[in-house]
Amino acid sequence: MTTPLGRLWLATDLSAPAALAGDRAAQLASQHGCLLGLLKSREHGGWIEELCSPALPPELVERLDAARLAALQVEAERLGFGGAERRLLDEPLHRALPALQARIPADLLVMGARGRGGWERLLLGSTADRVLRTHVLPVLLVRAAVEGPYRRIGIATDFSPISLAAARFALDLCPQAIALLIHASDLPYEGALGFAGVGRDTVEHYRSLAAREARHSMDACAASLGEAGVRAAPALREGRPADVLAELVEEAGLDLMVLGAAGRSAIERGLLGSVSAHAAARL
Repeated sequence: MTTPLGRLWLATDLSAPAALAGDRAAQLASQHGCLLGLLKSREHGGWIEELCSPALPPELVERLDAARLAALQVEAERLGFGGAERRLLDEPLHRALPALQARIPADLLVMGARGRGGWERLLLGSTADRVLRTHVLPVLLVRAAVEGPYRRIGIATDFSPISLAAARFALDLCPQAIALLIHASDLPYEGALGFAGVGRDTVEHYRSLAAREARHSMDACAASLGEAGVRAAPALREGRPADVLAELVEEAGLDLMVLGAAGRSAIERGLLGSVSAHAAARL
């Protein structure tokens, strides 16, 4: 099986959560024999910093940049990649990423899952939130300490092309892992049917049809994954997707959950919210 990784970026602010992400990036880069580069933004959020921070003299900016690059070099050496590329970004990561990806394509971005806290997070959202919304390249959010390659992974699917591509990528990224292919079947408008006076038998009939359709789609999804799909055990559950995924992380002892971030239309994501974004905040 060919590796899905030729280059990966580690986005870091040199904090303790970012160090966990660095450990995972180094593990994956070693496992797949790919290039590893380190990214650090000169800015962390955007307009609040611009509003509150005065312009600095050019000579002080140069000294700060030299210190940042030196800190990135120390981190690269800690990870065992002393020759890794180091880049300082002029903009916050979510703004700089599209142009960077156009110039230097990468296959994965690894970053810590923890964002900013307090009132600033309420106003702006976390860095991870905003990076996920760019949909520029696959993003791996790291929360836990590294204990070797991923062993048990969950792959959430809504049977869309995006989620199928995410499944293929995950199975190639973690070739030795036990995999669950997960779909949460939630009957739309079930509550509204009850309020409309629809009988329980009718509701159960629609639930049975939805479950049957989900099983058929799951079989087709596993078949389309080919040989890789053979080791992805199907897991069909009823319930809200984000709740089902959170339960399975605990129940199955998963150390990675994979989601396609744009499986539905932009209008649907705007109206209904993104399962991927909601799950990324919880899992």
